[in-house]
Amino acid sequence: MVLYLFLLSSVASITLRSAFGFNNLLPVSFARKFVAVKNTCLDAATVQDFDSVTDSNIVTEVVSSRDFSKYLGDDDGLRVIRFHARSCKSCRALGVKYNRLARLMKNEAVGLDARFADIEVSQNPELCQALSVRTLPHIQIYHRRRVVDEFTCMPSNFDVLIESININLAAVKDEIL
Repeated sequence: MVLYLFLLSSVASITLRSAFGFNNLLPVSFARKFVAVKNTCLDAATVQDFDSVTDSNIVTEVVSSRDFSKYLGDDDGLRVIRFHARSCKSCRALGVKYNRLARLMKNEAVGLDARFADIEVSQNPELCQALSVRTLPHIQIYHRRRVVDEFTCMPSNFDVLIESININLAAVKDEIL
């Protein structure tokens, strides 16, 4: 029974890899999360393998309600906010992947405005309470100053964040066209 399940999963893995055009060995979950936005392939494997480049302006640090309002702005871009605590191990682990994703999105220049920000909950508890942030690490995605998606994002399900960004960027692109 175990051997049969192993063989079945191997066949499914090979089929998915060939169907999506992956020649190198990627886990099946990465093949399922493949989404393209304006000739840019953004998936969990790309983010994981991305060579980090230091740039302090990629992720904005929001420390007040005024900063938050200024960050959202009045344009049509997508705004991604990560709520975290310094004492949270999951938040720190997610932060590494989140920063890589922000760098990748900036370097790929997908043609749509997507900006990233961090809010440390201990620095602005009133704002976090007003935004109904109850669990950490928490992600909120905004478009035109409205929340279009929000969820708790652990490092193990980071691909959910990537999928949500891809879906919302595609929706913004369709809205513009």
